[in-house]
Amino acid sequence: MDGKKKEKVRRIYAWIAMILFVVLIINISTIQWQLGISIGLYIVIIMYYLFFLRKDKNISTKEYTRENDKNTNSIEAEKNNEIQK
Repeated sequence: MDGKKKEKVRRIYAWIAMILFVVLIINISTIQWQLGISIGLYIVIIMYYLFFLRKDKNISTKEYTRENDKNTNSIEAEKNNEIQK
């Protein structure tokens, strides 16, 4: 499979996973069929996301704050330059 086909397949899987996750939340909140299994599955999915799928888990809070400060300062500097012109 080439890169474009792989990406399309991954997107399809992502949409299916998202729809199933929404159905799981609806089941927990309203239908409540097999509630114990549904809550257990929800917890497993959340734990999997927290420990394996987060892209920013290696960024510390200080680095993230510094990065945001740099971006904010550069945006403010651009606004000030535009105002001065």
